[in-house]
Amino acid sequence: MFNRVRRFVLFAIGASVPIQGVAFDAGGLLATPFKLAVAVLLVMATVQYAARSGGSHRDRKTLWIIGFAVSFFVGTVMALVAGLPPAPVLRSSTTMIALISFYLLLGYAVDSKEDIVRLLWGLAFGGAFTVLPAVVGLQQSQSVVAYGHERFSGLSGQENLLGADMCVVLAASAGLFFIARSKVRRAILIGIVTLATAGIALSLSRSAFLALGFMWGLWLYRSGSRGNLQYAVLAGMLAIVSLAFLPESVMDRLGTIFDATERARDGSIQGRFEVGAWGIRAFMSNPIVGVGTPRFPVWVHEQPDGLSASWHTIHNAYIGIAAEQGLLGLVPFLAILTISWMDYTACWRAVRSRRLINDPVLTELGHLALFLQIALLSGLVGGMFHQQHRSKTMWLMMALSPIVLSLARERLEALRGPDEVEAPLFPTADEPHDPPHAIPASL
Repeated sequence: MFNRVRRFVLFAIGASVPIQGVAFDAGGLLATPFKLAVAVLLVMATVQYAARSGGSHRDRKTLWIIGFAVSFFVGTVMALVAGLPPAPVLRSSTTMIALISFYLLLGYAVDSKEDIVRLLWGLAFGGAFTVLPAVVGLQQSQSVVAYGHERFSGLSGQENLLGADMCVVLAASAGLFFIARSKVRRAILIGIVTLATAGIALSLSRSAFLALGFMWGLWLYRSGSRGNLQYAVLAGMLAIVSLAFLPESVMDRLGTIFDATERARDGSIQGRFEVGAWGIRAFMSNPIVGVGTPRFPVWVHEQPDGLSASWHTIHNAYIGIAAEQGLLGLVPFLAILTISWMDYTACWRAVRSRRLINDPVLTELGHLALFLQIALLSGLVGGMFHQQHRSKTMWLMMALSPIVLSLARERLEALRGPDEVEAPLFPTADEPHDPPHAIPASL
């Protein structure tokens, strides 16, 4: 009975991640589906702990996660001491507490490849549910009045957030497609990929279009190594053909990147540069701990020369963390991202170098590592334009990296023969004669 409930809970948690524009009033606090899912995850992890059935994945990021949490706590105290009202501090704090708890609890609750697949299926269906209102023309954003473009946000609550989350949903669904054995499931995943792509177009998010280009580039590079180049090439050809059928609003929005006249009329790019420059000034004013979380808008208002932009949100995760949490927060966050990337790379390379084993479980883990890393790349690119450090999908991709690596390590150890030699974790071209099935003990 517990296993059935557990499977449903993992699916529901995955589905809750992209639905960020819905909230319930809970005693003055806004309880989002994600925060409710974290509470359920806590209960499930507690039950697993009591039954001693949780995961035992080694995570090199744990201390960095704690360091980032400490920096956020310091920034929060600084904001309160400086006189910031409790309400915005409480909203910011509950979100970050939920994200960090989600990361830590997921590492314990997820203990198998099947758990990851179930979680990603939930994410795929949650993404489809999120984007459906936008596809049918509902949930139109208020920013269409300000910038003259017809943009939609679906159930994500914000257009750029919809674009960023749909990039992750697209990559996760593609990974599930390559490990699905049922034609019905593959057809469903093709439909979800189509919906996610439509959501990116309807969001008119320039950063999402840019992230798509980087995602395809990484897929093309890695697919050439795995012999699946035809899929990446086909996806690129379809993308080029689809340009002829894109709505005029999409082309106009993209034109603001290259056309100076359109860029001046839109004004958002110049505003982001201006706010970003102020973010750097905030960091330089207190480089160790920043100006406090979430105190940057108030700090800007207090400066004598002020800020001409009508909004004071830093559209850059890295500058935003540096401004409000200083190096105390920026260094751990960059370390978390770097190790997450290295985890996926280590898993993918280890599986690829032993592909002649032809083990289906190992092959599926290799596909998951590749497409989860592609999803992580979309967050890294999006972080240059949005506050991705507060993105639920971003934290999901970071949380899954040590789990995928640990499961690959366990599978490789199980396949190791008594007479097999150890191979380096990252095989090079100078070592062409390594046994194709040698298992690295250091994985």
